[in-house]
Amino acid sequence: MKVAIDARLLQGRFTGDRTYWRGLLCGLSKLRQEVCTGGLDEYILYTFPKMPPAQPAETHGFQIRPVKAFTWRDWSLWAFPRALKADGVDVCHVQYSIPPFAPCPVITSVHDISFRVRPEFFRFKDRFLLDKGMRYAAKYSAKILAISEFTKSEIVSAYRVSDQKVEVVYPGVDEKFRPLDKEKSKELVRQKYGMAYPYVISVGVLPPRKNIPCLIQAFACLKQTEAVEHKLVIVGKLGNEEASLRDLMSRLAVS
Repeated sequence: MKVAIDARLLQGRFTGDRTYWRGLLCGLSKLRQEVCTGGLDEYILYTFPKMPPAQPAETHGFQIRPVKAFTWRDWSLWAFPRALKADGVDVCHVQYSIPPFAPCPVITSVHDISFRVRPEFFRFKDRFLLDKGMRYAAKYSAKILAISEFTKSEIVSAYRVSDQKVEVVYPGVDEKFRPLDKEKSKELVRQKYGMAYPYVISVGVLPPRKNIPCLIQAFACLKQTEAVEHKLVIVGKLGNEEASLRDLMSRLAVS
């Protein structure tokens, strides 16, 4: 069976969507090596040729199929469906929006629909396109894979999708997340970052929808009511929110 994957996200910046593809493909590659050597499904990774190549570890053992198009939108609407038909693909796996006029069943993975339930955190254009794409996917996809029961319930409620159409498939856990020697880890952090003190850490991107100000306020309340030696460490790519976050931490005496 030929399985197509819209692998453009492997070529962009590191996001949760890219991490999802990486984990899935690395897991499939390992499974193919362990289970058998013959009669395997054929996986084809469709990419946008003008973008930087994906990391070898992400694409090892899979066929890479660059598809030409003038824009990202043209790729999704026209070039990708034509390539699927030309290659005789049996099933296609994407995230969120599905290609129109696809010649085969399409499965889409959906992590959340925050653009629908919390629109105030998105620009009008972004939430309009995301919601429109999700409406189409809800109607025409063969199956929707939700990463949690909560996400499934939101999809079913917001888009009036049949409960049977949405399957919960929990994300895997990268092998790097495993128990480590605590003392060695503390020493490594101390040497690399100069953090010899106890701390509470938050890791992730810092847009408003992540509600980092609430975390800062909660930590400030904790420091006022309890004898806590810990410091708050926020790790993430700083953007327009940096100034306001630093100002809030200064006003609340959070360090």
